[in-house]
Amino acid sequence: MRRRILATGLVAVIACAVVLGMSGVGERPALMLLDVQLRLLAKFFPRPAARAVVVVGIEDATRRAFTEPLAFWHAHFGGFFAAMAAAQPAIVGVDVLLPERSYDDIVAGQDMRLLKGLAATRGVTRVVLGQGIDEEGRPRDVLRTAVSLIGRDALGFVVFRVDGDGVVRRFSEAVGDGGATVPTLAGQIARRLGAEARAGLIDYAIGPPDPWIPLHDVLQWHAKGDAERLKRAFAGKIVLLGNVTRFEDRFPQPVNLAPWEGDNGNRVPGVLIHAQIVRGLLGQGLVAPAPPWLAWALPLSAALLWLVPLGGIVTLLAASALSVVIYAASTWLLLFGMHFDPFNAVLVACAAMGARWGTEAALHLRERRSLKRAFAGYVGPKLLREILAGRAGGQMAGELRTVAVLFADMRGFTTRSSEMAPADVVALLNRYFERVTPVIHAHGGMLNSIMGDGLMAIFGAPKGLDNPSAAAYAAARRMLALMPALNLELAAEGKPPLAIGIGINVGEVVVGHVGSAARHEYTAIGDVTNVAARLEGLTKELGVPLLCSRAVAEALGFPAEMRSLGEQAIRGRAPLAVFGWSGTGTP
Repeated sequence: MRRRILATGLVAVIACAVVLGMSGVGERPALMLLDVQLRLLAKFFPRPAARAVVVVGIEDATRRAFTEPLAFWHAHFGGFFAAMAAAQPAIVGVDVLLPERSYDDIVAGQDMRLLKGLAATRGVTRVVLGQGIDEEGRPRDVLRTAVSLIGRDALGFVVFRVDGDGVVRRFSEAVGDGGATVPTLAGQIARRLGAEARAGLIDYAIGPPDPWIPLHDVLQWHAKGDAERLKRAFAGKIVLLGNVTRFEDRFPQPVNLAPWEGDNGNRVPGVLIHAQIVRGLLGQGLVAPAPPWLAWALPLSAALLWLVPLGGIVTLLAASALSVVIYAASTWLLLFGMHFDPFNAVLVACAAMGARWGTEAALHLRERRSLKRAFAGYVGPKLLREILAGRAGGQMAGELRTVAVLFADMRGFTTRSSEMAPADVVALLNRYFERVTPVIHAHGGMLNSIMGDGLMAIFGAPKGLDNPSAAAYAAARRMLALMPALNLELAAEGKPPLAIGIGINVGEVVVGHVGSAARHEYTAIGDVTNVAARLEGLTKELGVPLLCSRAVAEALGFPAEMRSLGEQAIRGRAPLAVFGWSGTGTP
């Protein structure tokens, strides 16, 4: 039964691990814990970027300096490109959507100012222009003359892969319609600098990034002809131009990429996210996802913890320690460029250990109830508590034990009961058993059965005793010592006295629960029991109230009050040396 329950539980835990892995139920809490890991790495294990990335920001002060709408900033963007031609950066990425069409019909010469700046960068640096997506998911056009100047392969979409909770944590170019792969701004920059644009988790430990340089400052340096300052700021570096105003083009991040802003709720400008992705792509690469098999192997392996039985507090401590170890290992792997989600594995491990502990507790409670039902009528309260606590045996299956078996029977009770009303017979028996039962329990014995006016008691099972014979002998003498007081009560009621005979034998027997699931009892099986019953039967013939086998007398050290009665014929077996106690000595 127990094996079947444990096997079923293991199958159930494994099934839960599979369902958990397929359902994505733990996605949100897993992402929250991942954010904690990313923040820890960014704070305590920062690394310098392999290539310097500088952000030129269009901030609120820039908007105030350039009063015309952004669609008419052709001259300003042209001035920026001209400044970059003078500074000679490695590459320039533009996270600003240039106009879709010409506005020369409104402000003459606008296009020429922009195109002159772009033309100045040719042969000096490379340029990647950002491309957007309209409300219907279609690519937005970029000024055709600008595209014809730099080439259509110099366009990159300024879109991000967003997780289920709306936070940008990873880079992927599979962001097109239906998951199609499209060139992105960061991907195009990486490819033009000789790196691969592999998908992965953004590495926030690279940095920290520097604050942006305002666009209007860059244009002032260029207007003043301060080429030296421009080169100090941008020469050989990767430059990204983007919007950094407080309430536009912002995305939630697990790590604040603009700590100089103060409390911004980790909502940072998109250009800073592009910059962080580029830092990772041009360094050791982004944090790669672990092999898919690992996402299944870990939770399924964690399910095997069902096989480890632990106690309540031990289970809690083990689950806590295991969770810490798994998350520490996954954080360490993040540091070396690999990410696996440990949440499902931790959840399955804790569930497996908790469920096993709960099952063990339920089985233990069931066993305690079974033992209580089995032994409540046989043993005293103290011994019953020890059995339920597992300190006094009580196994349901059979086991070999050395025990002393005591049989006691009322003499002449058959004749006496025939002359009494049935109710009086039961009342007399109850008075007798209420006196002798506590005596048996007090000496560590188990009242195995009551058979009419007789009883059978076992000493040494279910709880083992150092000397079962001494316990049985002491209980027998105490039982005999109780009879005078009971007979005085009977005499006062005008009733004849009672006399009992007791036989004790010791030896190895098989003890255990015998019977069916519906009706069984804990008993001793073996020749020791038969001899004890025969000895009780000889007490009347030999004229002594208590008879013991030689094995019992030897275990007692042949006490002075016990005398040898020689070998006596025992029905069904060879004669047996017996020793009797006549009632002398202190019980």
